[in-house]
Amino acid sequence: MTYQDRAKAYFRQALAAKPADETINLNVLFLYFTWWPTLEEADQKYAAGLYRAMNARDPGFPAKLEDRWTRSYGAPDALRAILAELPANPLF
Repeated sequence: MTYQDRAKAYFRQALAAKPADETINLNVLFLYFTWWPTLEEADQKYAAGLYRAMNARDPGFPAKLEDRWTRSYGAPDALRAILAELPANPLF
């Protein structure tokens, strides 16, 4: 098991315990979107579902994620491209 695989397992446990926690969701989604090109389809659908759930809870969440992305990568273009291709049927 790689570190990324372990991280994903721990992230799922953390979100199962606190599904609406903004900080956990922000950190998890930031990393999932950073790993996006290497994620399997099931993980991409999981991340899409998390993103949509947080957006429904807090309409300001996408701006917070974009701000975090911009602080790390300088421009939100890559994140916007990922969000534009989110799978239509997320899995939980």
